[in-house]
Order: sequence, then structure tokens, then C-alpha cells
Amino acid sequence: MHVFFSTVSNSAMVACNAPRVGVPSSRFQLLVILCGHLLDAQGQGSRLRQEDSPPRIVEHPSDLIVSKGEPATLNCKAEGRPTPTVEWYKDGERVETDKDDPRSHRMLLPSGSLFFLRIVHGRRSKPDEGAYVCVARNYLGEAVSRNASLEVACESGLCVLFFSYLILLCCIAALLLI
Repeated sequence: MHVFFSTVSNSAMVACNAPRVGVPSSRFQLLVILCGHLLDAQGQGSRLRQEDSPPRIVEHPSDLIVSKGEPATLNCKAEGRPTPTVEWYKDGERVETDKDDPRSHRMLLPSGSLFFLRIVHGRRSKPDEGAYVCVARNYLGEAVSRNASLEVACESGLCVLFFSYLILLCCIAALLLI
């Protein structure tokens, strides 16, 4: 959003209610820049450095298929000045990492990548399977990565048994139709 011919009174908190895929609605600080000075809603200023830049994603995460209990990494690397902070979202919800809960099996690496100590997957609960995006932010804006899906591979014995059973059912159905 660009606002021209603005004054300090235009600085405010702005709510964005048009969510993007994988990112929930957000609140942003609308800042006004007057004569090279950054002003907040109270009219407090700081010098805007010309070398500052908004975040951009330089390495997007890729789709993964991982076995239950194995480690995995969803890569994300962002650039910007000041250095952007990175958060991850799974199916639109913020992902809790070891920074939020030291007992978490997910770690936010210094590069911005999301590391899973082990993939958790059960019959009723599949907390790691889903669509992920990383979001990089600094005071000049945010950048959102492409979606990456994390899927849990079948346990080999069960998959083979299940698919064998499906093939057998198809063959029986074909014989009955002949």
C-alpha cells in the first residue's frame, strides 16, 4: 500500500483482513516517511537508512515425503536489511518451535529453515503433515514463500499389504463383470 501526501496523523495500526493462502489475517504498523525520517503514530522519528530493504525469499521450501520418526528440514532463506525475522505457518496456523517451547521437536534454524528432530505421525494425530510457508518480516514489509507440502510416507509393510488388497479387489470385480 502506498499513501501519498501523508502526515503524521496517517500513522496507525492497520488490520489486513484479506488473508493469503497459508498466512492468517495480520495487523501491520502503517509508518509515514517525511523527508527521509520514519515517523510512527506518536510522531516519534528515526532516520530511514537508504541501504535498508524489505525482505525477500531467496530460497523457497520444497515438497518433502518423509518416513515417520525420521528427521527432516524445510529450507527457507530470506534477505533484507535489517535482517528479517522468519516464522513458519502450517495450514494457515503459526508453527510452534523450540523458541516457543523448549520441548518442541521443531527447531527454527538461524538460516530460517525449519528442522524436525523427528516426524510425528499417528493414526489420529498428524501434527507434522500439511502445507507449510515461511514468512520473513522486517519494518519495511514481509515476504511469503511458496507452499511446500510435508507428507509422511507409508510404513512399507502396511503399504504393500494395503495395495495388494486393492489390486485383489479390482481383479475380483473385473472377473465378476466378465
